[in-house]
Formats: sequence, C-alpha cells, structure tokens
Amino acid sequence: MAGAVSLSRLILTILSVLAALTLISAQQNQQQHASGCETLRVRKELLDLTDSELKAFVNALLQLYENGVIASLTERHYNGAIRHSTIHGTDHFLPWHRRLLLEFERELQRIDPSLTVPYWDWTVDSQKPMLSVAFQDDYFGGDGDSRNDHCVASGPLAQVEVSYPSRHCLRRWLGGTDGLAQYSFSSIEAVVETQRNFTTFHNFATVVETSMHAYTHNWIGGLTSRAEVTAGDMSSNFSPNDVFFFLHHAMIDKIWYDWQSEGDGRFSEYSTLNGHSLDEPLYSFDGETVWDVMDPRNAPRLCYVYQRSRADMAFEIAEQEATRSAAGVPSNSFNGSEGDKGGENDIWQEGDGDTQPQRRASSLSQLQHKRNCDSSRGRSDNSSSKVSNGQKGGIFGSVDSLFSGLADAAGSVGSVVNEGVFGEHGSAAEDTVVGNMLSNIDGAIECLNDAVRDALASVSRIADALRLADVDIRVLKPEERKIATPPEISKAWIEMNGLNVEEARQAHEFTKWVTKKYNSNPRWYSPSVIYHAAREQRQQRKHAGD
Repeated sequence: MAGAVSLSRLILTILSVLAALTLISAQQNQQQHASGCETLRVRKELLDLTDSELKAFVNALLQLYENGVIASLTERHYNGAIRHSTIHGTDHFLPWHRRLLLEFERELQRIDPSLTVPYWDWTVDSQKPMLSVAFQDDYFGGDGDSRNDHCVASGPLAQVEVSYPSRHCLRRWLGGTDGLAQYSFSSIEAVVETQRNFTTFHNFATVVETSMHAYTHNWIGGLTSRAEVTAGDMSSNFSPNDVFFFLHHAMIDKIWYDWQSEGDGRFSEYSTLNGHSLDEPLYSFDGETVWDVMDPRNAPRLCYVYQRSRADMAFEIAEQEATRSAAGVPSNSFNGSEGDKGGENDIWQEGDGDTQPQRRASSLSQLQHKRNCDSSRGRSDNSSSKVSNGQKGGIFGSVDSLFSGLADAAGSVGSVVNEGVFGEHGSAAEDTVVGNMLSNIDGAIECLNDAVRDALASVSRIADALRLADVDIRVLKPEERKIATPPEISKAWIEMNGLNVEEARQAHEFTKWVTKKYNSNPRWYSPSVIYHAAREQRQQRKHAGD
C-alpha cells in the first residue's frame, strides 16, 4: 500500500513538472509570437566588423548610391526637415530617425541579407576626430579637397556622385573653419552622464539632439562654430548623402537604446509635451506610428539589439579603478549657470515642477574616501577636499607627497636647531632627526612608487577594454590628459534645424560641466583620452622599429 502511494505521488510530481514546462513553453511561444521577432539581429560597432563584413557593407552601399536608394532616403529626410518641420527640434527626432535607419538597413539586406547597420562609436575618436579609423581609405575615406569643391578625395566614395537636391560630388569639410585640430566630439563621459542625469524622454532627447548629435554632423560637414554656410553634405539637411549620416545615427540610436534599457518602462516612455503621443504617425511612413519603433527588441518591424562598445566596457573599468583608488569627485549635480532657468520648457526641469533635474547618482559620487600612504608619514588629509580645490592626486599627487615628506624632514631639522636641542642632547638627538628625515623620504618615495604602479595598472586595464596595447600616460602633457569640450554649435545649424536657442545653450553648458567634473578628478583616466594616446604610441613604436 505504501509503495502504491509513493508511486502515485511520483506520477503526480512528474505530471506537475511536465505541466509547468508546457506552460512555460507556451508563454515563451506566445511572447515570441506577440513580438514577431523569431531572431534578433545584432548591430555591431564599426571597428568590430571583420574585413569581409566591412567589404560586404561597402559593396552594398555603393550599389545603393547607384540604384537611387540613397537619393530617395535623402529626399525623405530633406522633406521631413524643411517642408514639414517634423523631424528636428521635436520629440519625433529619435523615433523618426530610428525608422529611417531601419529603411536603410532593409535596403542593404535586399542586396546582402547578412548585413546590418554598424554604429560608429565616435566617443573613442572624440579627442582627435581627424585620426579616426573611419576616415581611412580602407573604410570610408577622409576629407574633401578644398581645391575641388570639397569633393571627397580618397577611399571608396571618392568617385561617388549624389543626385539630391542636385547632382554633385559627395562633399566633406572636416573641421570646417575651426580646423582639424580645434574640435572634438562628445566623450564617453558626456554620453554616460547624459543617460544618467536626464530621466524623462523629452529632456534626454533634447540634450542628445542639441549636443552630441550636432557636434559630429557639423564637424564632418564643416558647419562649425564660426561658419555661416556649409560646404559638406553632412551638415546640411540632405546629410543622408554621406554614409556617415547612417553610421552616426546608428550611434545616436544606440545611445537612446541604452537609455531605454536602463530604466523600468522606458521602452514605452515618450513625451506628451506639445500634443505628442505614442499614436502619432511617423512622417512619410504610411500607417506607422511612434509606438511601432519604441522597442527594437520586440517591435515586429525592427528586431535588433546593439552590441556593447569597447568604450562602454572601458568606462565601467575606469569607474571601478576610480572607486578602488578612492578618488574624490566634485558635486554630481549640474545646476547650470546663472539665469539658466528657461521657464516651462526649461530642459533642466524633471518631475513635477522641480527646477532641478532628479538625477540618478553617479557611482563616482558614492566613492568613499580612503587615506593612501598617510599612515606611513603620520599625516592626515582629505582626498576629496584636494580634488574639490583643484589640487593634485594620483601619480602627480604622490610626487607632491614626496616633496611634502622632504619638507617635513626639513621642518624637523629647523625646529630642533631653533630650540637648541643639539646643544643639549648632542649626537643622539642628531641621529633621531636624521632618522626621521630618512623615514619621511622613504615613506614618500614608497607612496610615489605605489601610485605610479596603480595608475599604470589602471590605464592598462582600460586600454585592454579598448583592445589596444598599453599606454604610458607619463609621457602625456597635462593638457593631453584632459577631456576636450566641443565648441558650441553654430547659429546657422540651430536655425536650419528649428532648434530652441536656449535649450541648445543649456545642453552645451551641461557638456562643459561634465568635462570639468571629470577633468578635476585626478584619478580619472578617460577612455576617450587613453584610446588615442595608445594608438599614437603604437604608431611611434612602429615607426621606431622601421
């Protein structure tokens, strides 16, 4: 009887497990059917394309120039920007460009089904855009020829003619009137801080459009801070003529996608300002609404995700290293400059009438102070106050500690001499003073060695995430260790795109604040800075070996 009961229980248990598995499978199938995504395509970072993938992408791209697809997409963009004024300076900016990017990807796949749109992570190129791999001839070519109407002079697009709004060569004017070396894109720090600090769609989208989006467009096309007219396609409203439009907007879309991924419900979060809603139609895409493009993972027409970039991973490591070395940082709240409150549409307003943004605290602001090397010298100071006061830390702070140890030793001698101790106690006191001097010097030198080793190890880990050889930051000049701030976007760009002047100014102020925040942290090693330092040092080693 007992055996029969046990068998019955076993059978019931097995049936229960099978029923649960069947239910789970049904739910998964239902979710898959509801999303319409049997598989998800992965959009890769440009630098992660294999040689064969890059070649296939370029070959398909050239066919799109030849068969009129690029001209059609460019005309659609121009009409949306100029004739209908719906795709710039409004909350349609991100969803509409996501949909146009999808159209471009579909056209690529008509030629080669394996293709997806790669994104160009310009944060790694932000400090020296002119040195970007993307502008090399084996990618998409470089600058236009100023002696020949700024026509692209090298690379696979050198012979390309575009047909909208009229037939002309593909034009670029890298750096414009500001010059190649006087410009920068948004750093990875600016991207991350934008994602962390702006928690409502409208404010986030506004800062993205009026800063990092604009900086890259304008530098490639030549409509930089002092320019009144543009020479290149990229800084005009027919910018899809240049492939960099699609590579750049894939990066902008990734930034939005990452922001959506970080918060609950953000894949359905949109703006209700000025009558906007998820049911709004997308201009020129018949029957499609904003809602249809909100979630790339589930929307039947989209079905893609983004591969994490090397800069994403390097930033995480940089934060871990800063945490490990217990660096202090300035205030994490951006309050804007005097007079920045712009009324009901002020982009810093987040929440119900709060004139300051409800900011998600950066992990950097939660770093706990730790005294490094102080115990060996019997000193007590505060690292966070050092950073706030602009004093040195890291390697350079430890150099100061070395001289501070020498000063302590000298002070001990001076005190003893002034008090006539030698006269009273003789050689024993002298030995004590000399011993104290040597102890202070030894302690300071030990701190310096530890700091140098720690800093170089930190930079090495960041360089590894960027997939580059080690970089020696000791050879960098002080100004080369700092993140650069892009110049303000030109009034011509603001007017051309119907942007709000005050919002653009405040977005630029935010970018400046981010730059100042990280540059004043002596233990912060920027992936954007390290990337180009490593590449340049690799080139120097290569030339030295030739």
